[in-house]
Amino acid sequence: MIPSKRSAVLSAAVLALLILAVSIPARCADDQWTIRGGKGVGKFLIGQDISVYRKELGPLEARPSARTGKTAFYSKKVDLMFLTRKGLIEGITVFSPLYHTPRGLKVGSPSSLVRSYCGAWLELRPENVVYRRLGIAFTFDHGRVAQIYVVEAEAKDALHGDGFIVCGVRAGGIKIGMPYASVKSAWGEPEEESGGLCTFKNKGVMVMAKDGKVAGIMVYAGDYETMEGVRVGTPKSKVLNIYGAKYASSGDTIEYAKKGVGFVMGEEKVVQIMVTAPQK
Repeated sequence: MIPSKRSAVLSAAVLALLILAVSIPARCADDQWTIRGGKGVGKFLIGQDISVYRKELGPLEARPSARTGKTAFYSKKVDLMFLTRKGLIEGITVFSPLYHTPRGLKVGSPSSLVRSYCGAWLELRPENVVYRRLGIAFTFDHGRVAQIYVVEAEAKDALHGDGFIVCGVRAGGIKIGMPYASVKSAWGEPEEESGGLCTFKNKGVMVMAKDGKVAGIMVYAGDYETMEGVRVGTPKSKVLNIYGAKYASSGDTIEYAKKGVGFVMGEEKVVQIMVTAPQK
């Protein structure tokens, strides 16, 4: 017997429901292991009261956080550590490779894969890097992820702007010739200051101040990128292909003075980008 058009439609609908019924639990099961930068890990959310999760977490063990030094609370049941403030979760540490980001980054992933997926990072100290605007940080051990931290994402500020470096003009919202006071107004006092060179470690940026104006900008971390596609970590060969082989050099620094840009190299890769006023 040839099935009627109505029965065929009903069969297709039943099949679709069966597929949905199977996929929803699978997706939910996967969600419990998903790391989302700036948001949380699985069902555990940044900003939520930790007491809401007492049943899921079980007994909590007080431990000092290796990243902040503050007292955190470890749950053996879920193998996660929680940093709290006034009972609210402000950070989650991941130790297990069972947890992963939507793109598959997890404990054990190569540091090169982290950079490939997330871009240039801000190095707080050796083997400890952070992506503030993504709300995620990593600790490496011998070139592989040892721990993953999820924190509240940092909102983009006016000085970061679009993150593009325009040779001889600007790095994000920091412009050559702008009042240095405007930088301090937005970012506060620099962590280090010597001879007019002001270092904002939490931003991965150094500013050369002269006569109250920004005379130079040095980017050594973060997600800044030139309009031509060069960022911290770009191979020297690519820089030469883009800007040419005619440059002034001093030690590990190559400078394209007429373009108002220079690059400090380390192991044949860009470790710092410098923006200055173009020389005629």
